[in-house]
Amino acid sequence: MTSDKSGQPLRFLALLMIAWVAIRIAAQSGPSPLDPLPLVRGRPATAAIVPRQFSAKPPTRTAVIPQAAAIKPAALRDSGARIARNMAGIALDPAPHSSAPAPTSRSDGPAQVPYAFPSPLPIPAPGPPNRADRWHGSSWMLWRGGGMSQTDLARTGRLGGSQVGARLDYVLNPAARHRATAYARASSALDSPAAPEAAIGLSLQPFTSLPVNVAIERRIALGVGARNAMAVMAVGGFGPTPIALGMEAQAYAQAGIVGFRQRDAFIDGKLSLLAPVQNTALRVGAAISGGAQPGVERLDIGPEIQVRLPLHPIAARLSIEWRERVGGRAAPASGLALTLGADF
Repeated sequence: MTSDKSGQPLRFLALLMIAWVAIRIAAQSGPSPLDPLPLVRGRPATAAIVPRQFSAKPPTRTAVIPQAAAIKPAALRDSGARIARNMAGIALDPAPHSSAPAPTSRSDGPAQVPYAFPSPLPIPAPGPPNRADRWHGSSWMLWRGGGMSQTDLARTGRLGGSQVGARLDYVLNPAARHRATAYARASSALDSPAAPEAAIGLSLQPFTSLPVNVAIERRIALGVGARNAMAVMAVGGFGPTPIALGMEAQAYAQAGIVGFRQRDAFIDGKLSLLAPVQNTALRVGAAISGGAQPGVERLDIGPEIQVRLPLHPIAARLSIEWRERVGGRAAPASGLALTLGADF
């Protein structure tokens, strides 16, 4: 049983490599309908779709809906970034340390702090603002394999489990150098306790030369496991950036505090190294992600595939990962992670 489980990531990596080789062979035989499209700069926005992210908004963002019928790479990169920004602090995992049920709602006190999920996708580099487009919407779903029982949850806590959520942003000063954004979001875990939560907040990019945003928000508990509290955070990162040997790097990181009376700190981030597959919408590579909050932490590594989806005019992306837990004890255990996100 143990040997079979330990071989899962190796089988996943082998299948990934076989798929990659098959795609490269197919790519040599003729042009693909998904040829690379010209880069179009659009408008900026905050932390990670889903910065991603504890809901801090990345510094800037590109246009959500391109003017042409086809989705441009710039919009797709920004799509992943917003998914990451939003997921980073949107659906939040409580980290219980006992088997007792969580209260229906939690005030700003010494209850377990929600966790900003490690975002599956990066935060974008700054782009010029688009004065006309001030509204932006994002939605996402993260599914994690590995499972978790109530016993595991009580003993080790939970970080980065399955979740679903949506976010709506409104740029307050599109022509200003230091962009301010108001946002609202709602999210829920897909495991028990679901910790359904809503939040409203403000995000600001203090330095135009630095891709970092600061945000403050009010979290509103909508059910068991969620928390009523204020939160402040800083979020930064960059979208796909060429490095060497045909590889691209993309990353995000964030840190903050939940609660002003009972202050609970958190930090999380992710770094991906991916190689675009010629004449396809795929990127293949590896990623390392992790996070920590009081009493709970984890570090994961493993292979990753990203693909942009032809859902015109919506910018959408699917990420497939194997996350091997190499540090910490937080649930879920090592397993598959699927992330689907869209911007509109």
